[in-house]
Amino acid sequence: MNDKNMGLNDLLKKYWEYVLKQNPTFATYIGDHRYNNRLEDLSEDAINKQTEHVRCLLDEAKKIDETLLTDDEKLNLHMIKKSISNQIRMHTFKTHYIPLNQMQGPHIDFPQIIEFHPFGNEKDVQDYIARLHAFPTQIDQVIELLQKGMEHKMVAYKKVIENTMSQVETFSKFTPEQSPLLSPITKIKENLSEKDLKEITDSIRELIASKVTPAYKKLYDYLSREYLDHCRVKEGLWALPEGRDMYSFYAAFHKRPLS
Repeated sequence: MNDKNMGLNDLLKKYWEYVLKQNPTFATYIGDHRYNNRLEDLSEDAINKQTEHVRCLLDEAKKIDETLLTDDEKLNLHMIKKSISNQIRMHTFKTHYIPLNQMQGPHIDFPQIIEFHPFGNEKDVQDYIARLHAFPTQIDQVIELLQKGMEHKMVAYKKVIENTMSQVETFSKFTPEQSPLLSPITKIKENLSEKDLKEITDSIRELIASKVTPAYKKLYDYLSREYLDHCRVKEGLWALPEGRDMYSFYAAFHKRPLS
């Protein structure tokens, strides 16, 4: 970093720290365990605040004097400005109103946590339990986004939701013993006394039965009884409001060179 301009380095650090804080499961995935007891806040209020926050960071980026930067620093500045600008542009299309499909969404992202959440000590276990507690709130946020999407005619393709419903239904029918979310017990049993292991196992089993499975059932009922009938029958982004502009943006986004 050029000593004459530490502003870029500070900006990059602030942006990265913000990304990790707002995406705690991603942070866990890459080995940053500061936010292991949290899930992403998927509420529209949180999404709007995130957009406004990065907009402020973009303003900071625009004030950096490029003449004081090395070529590598100029590239970093260009990349962060482009990344934030794209994030802001994506928000205008309101795609957050379609927060799940058969490839991504809390219904399939959440169970994958067990693959990278650590289970080496009691704190790790308590962090995992906190995430089990938080899952129903995340599902409520998804339903609220879907509901608002209907109001804005920003709805998913019907066939996609039918496939998604099949995934959700599977988890809604699991008993605690069948749920993959109970499997971490096998990773921690060697580090706990028999009494502690039983208490933790009972706690996780109870949370799956009283929190997680009912949340899956609530989502399935909403998708099947209300949302599905409002889904669009035409595939492709162009079937959405501002769909053609959205398609053009994403096409350019995936092929545009940095320079």
